Amino acid sequence: MAIQRDIKFVGTVNGIIYYVVNDQYYMRTVPEYVEQTPASRASANILGNASTMGRLQRESLVGFIPNAKDKGMQNRLTTAFQYFTYRQQGRVFCIQLVTNTLETFAFNTRARSNTHLRKLAKASLITGEGVEIRIKAFNPVKLFHTPGAVVSVRFLMAATVLDINQMQVKDSCILAAEMPYTDQEVGTQQIVLPVEAGTGCIVTAGVAVQFCTSVQQGAAPLQNLRYLPAILTGAWWLK
Repeated sequence: MAIQRDIKFVGTVNGIIYYVVNDQYYMRTVPEYVEQTPASRASANILGNASTMGRLQRESLVGFIPNAKDKGMQNRLTTAFQYFTYRQQGRVFCIQLVTNTLETFAFNTRARSNTHLRKLAKASLITGEGVEIRIKAFNPVKLFHTPGAVVSVRFLMAATVLDINQMQVKDSCILAAEMPYTDQEVGTQQIVLPVEAGTGCIVTAGVAVQFCTSVQQGAAPLQNLRYLPAILTGAWWLK
């Protein structure tokens, strides 16, 4: 294994494999023969399923994730699903250090308010009803310190049901709650997102924040706020 110094390339050329791990680019020769064992086949299957579930999760949250095409985020989400699967199966996941679990996944690690949002929003799964998301009382100005002519804060709350066996989105729901951007405390917000889930499903809950400049013109997000917070606040595997 060697480190790529002057180029950043991923692929296979003339018997050399170029690849990236944790933002570091490596290269190595193509092995003549790789023996497949039951353990390696199981691990490859988990990785493939995690990649698919990550893609399905992203596709179900269109408009929710501010950096949906970011490759780094996509790889982190795949790892989070992979780690989540290992834990549910009671297996040890030791490929790399996992900094984002699925239950606390941050879509944008550069967002300035991820930590605040984690403390503010909590999610729980209610059997037969869906996902309940609760946002604690807070002062918008003191919490977010957002520059610009902001008039309101919009919370996007999402619930997604992934069918593990069929590898598809079984159900999803995104609702919005808007509140004024003032120096006054906003009361507790509580909402249930109605989604149907059953055995063999992974249910995720997420919360994102947008800062709005004009309610009359559709409350479009501010263009200069590049790093908006969007996180998952819960994940459940129904067996």
